[in-house]
Amino acid sequence: MAYNIVNRILGLSFCLFFSNTLLADVNVRNMIFSASGVSENDIISASVKSALTLYDAYALSISFTENLPIAGEDVVQAKSKHSESIGAYLPNISLNAEKSNSGSALQSGTTSAYIYGRQPIMTGLNELTGFYQSEKAASVSSNILKLTASQQLLTVAQNFYTVCQLQSTLKNNREIVDLYKKIRAELLRRVAVGKNRRNDVLRIDGQISRLEAQIASISSRLVAARSELALSIGISAPVSFTGGIKLPPPAYKPGELSSFVSRRIEVIIAKENIEIAAINLKTAMGGHLPSVFLEGSYRLYSNGDDPIDKYTVSVAASLPIFQGGIPSEKVSQAESVKRQADLILTRTIRAVEENIISSYDTWKSFIKQSEAYRKALDSAERNYKITLSDYRLSLVTILDVFSVLTELQQARDDYTTAMLALELSRIKLGVAISEFPASGNKLLKNASVAATGNLK
Repeated sequence: MAYNIVNRILGLSFCLFFSNTLLADVNVRNMIFSASGVSENDIISASVKSALTLYDAYALSISFTENLPIAGEDVVQAKSKHSESIGAYLPNISLNAEKSNSGSALQSGTTSAYIYGRQPIMTGLNELTGFYQSEKAASVSSNILKLTASQQLLTVAQNFYTVCQLQSTLKNNREIVDLYKKIRAELLRRVAVGKNRRNDVLRIDGQISRLEAQIASISSRLVAARSELALSIGISAPVSFTGGIKLPPPAYKPGELSSFVSRRIEVIIAKENIEIAAINLKTAMGGHLPSVFLEGSYRLYSNGDDPIDKYTVSVAASLPIFQGGIPSEKVSQAESVKRQADLILTRTIRAVEENIISSYDTWKSFIKQSEAYRKALDSAERNYKITLSDYRLSLVTILDVFSVLTELQQARDDYTTAMLALELSRIKLGVAISEFPASGNKLLKNASVAATGNLK
């Protein structure tokens, strides 16, 4: 008991350590929580649990992965560049000093100090387009953070359900072995009274040995899968993973495909990249425009002759006439990038449409499959009970019992596989229609809590 408590405390400390180091920046941490829909309380709560739901595993992964903080820092940098672009409209002011030597040995030269200022009025379209380009770039970075959170949920869900599948298969095999052992006890009694042959006992022993070998193999794979999942979410203490969530039907309907496609983060990012490409095209076209700026100076000190004017103000303009064709080539490149961005949007929309349709069809298919496998399992359970009863009345042989046990084992495996696949397909559909993560994670959290309560 004390060992487990120490392990849980170590696990909590481990999680909080990574939470405090990887999410050290407050702004980045808040952006990650907003994008993922996970709160700090969710992470702390999950870190002290001995049985983790999918939502718990996802919450812990948020505090452990480097991918989200990296994407968050990209947002910080993009916003900083946007603020930097505002400075392009502001004047540049500096304090300058000069010391010059005269060519004559009789003159010691002059020393002067002055304030210099330069106010850009127009430098092609650099200032205006730079402002809008950096604004859109910041938006793209924020959406990439949301996309990273979605991908994190899919990765955790896939690994989580791999563990759940192995756990279910292991449990099923152990239950089947217990049934074989009960039949073996009955068989020994029948052999003793001459109703069965001794080789029937050897046959059932061989079947039990084969199942125990399968159990050993599954157990080994389960240990590896659990360790991989635990390490990926930053848990060092031993924990178990609990499946069995039941999410409500999705809001998606096949006739509403276009509205759900437009909500996908990948599509939003592709559209924003088109806008950035269009802005960069304007920047390139601005290379043919003049540059105009206002500059002036105020002389503070001079040890030479007093200048006639302490103030100087001038307006300067420069119109490019020939620059080796560079501005034209930049325009050509920007036009190509814009066409490329249009094509990427078309490709992205098509891929998203296929993803949503495929995810929905898969989910609907698993609903039908799980119902069919449930009926098959019910039939296999009834068939086993009837066959076992007939065997005790000597109406069937031991081979018939082996046959129905094999069918029962397969039916249980098929049903649990279908049910877990149905849960995973529902999560994938939720991600496909932009239901998860962020605000949609409330559904996942509540479904996980309900499932845990039911299992207890």
